[in-house]
Amino acid sequence: MEPRAQGPRGRLIQQVARTRTCALVVHKSLHENELQHRQPAWGCATFAEVDTPTPFTILVADDEPAMLDTLREILEDSGYRVLTASNGLEALKVLESCAVDALLSDISMPHMDGLQLLSIARERWPSIPRILLTGNLLDEFIGRFLDEQISCVLVKNVPFPVKEILHSLETLLRPEFSWIDQTFLQPNQRICRQLYRPDDINTALDDLAERLPSHRKKPMRLVLQELLTNAMFYGARDEDGAAKENWAHDFVLPKGQAIEIEWIEDDEKVGVCVRDYGGKLNSETILHWLERQTRKDEFGVPIGALDIHGRGLFFSRIFSDRLIVNIHSGKRTEVLSINWRSEPPTGQKPLLIFQI
Repeated sequence: MEPRAQGPRGRLIQQVARTRTCALVVHKSLHENELQHRQPAWGCATFAEVDTPTPFTILVADDEPAMLDTLREILEDSGYRVLTASNGLEALKVLESCAVDALLSDISMPHMDGLQLLSIARERWPSIPRILLTGNLLDEFIGRFLDEQISCVLVKNVPFPVKEILHSLETLLRPEFSWIDQTFLQPNQRICRQLYRPDDINTALDDLAERLPSHRKKPMRLVLQELLTNAMFYGARDEDGAAKENWAHDFVLPKGQAIEIEWIEDDEKVGVCVRDYGGKLNSETILHWLERQTRKDEFGVPIGALDIHGRGLFFSRIFSDRLIVNIHSGKRTEVLSINWRSEPPTGQKPLLIFQI
């Protein structure tokens, strides 16, 4: 690799280089029917003409030149076409004149911040996926994320989250992308079970108990209990959370609607993925319940402290090193909890909720 400039940009590039060995190369080919409907962003920037399918175009907005250059390099190295803007107003001009497949924006920028930009983009270009990138405390903005329906928020942690940026874009642009497959490239063990009855939940928990890391056994069991209960009663059965006393527990889910639980592990981390085939959950509902547990009243108590339901995903996010929610509306909801065996990644946890 060529020597990098010294100073803040040089240090940031070097930091990214140390993590880039995990970055995947994407978009070497697209289906023919996709190519027939894609509009290239020619005229917005100059690119070398090559005899390959048109790559996805990502608009990146950030007021820090070093960060903008770094994001451009990461994305171009992974096969994307990249357009850039130094603030929200510039980004809007690009959106008005160029075809863009996804928008990645910093939150703090002059003239127009990322929240305002993504809000306008949602109103004018609702089909464009939006990702927010920030160094701020996420919990302070959950209410704004709910208002603007922003559910994918990545954090400028150290080391820089190269994989999470690429995986998030892939999830939003390619519905067939599998986060679990890309996270566990060389699994030591992978087990999948189907659950048809409520009693199967405790059986599955008991079977997995010995596999849970000893220092994370209690919180991980709680996470699994919440995720499986939500999948069984909300995802598959669409029960009313406010009337749990009326829930039936003697049912058997029909074939094709069984809850799936998948356990996967490698030398570094363990993951549990829970899927239901109702697809009834939505990102707005998740943000609503997260906001009720993060917004405090005048006494500093979460306003949702006494809620009788809706806390499961909040606790799952708290007790997971990473929690990823993939929703294919009306088809499938997939929740992946990842925990590291020893030290988890440093910095804040991102908000990783994707709805297709």
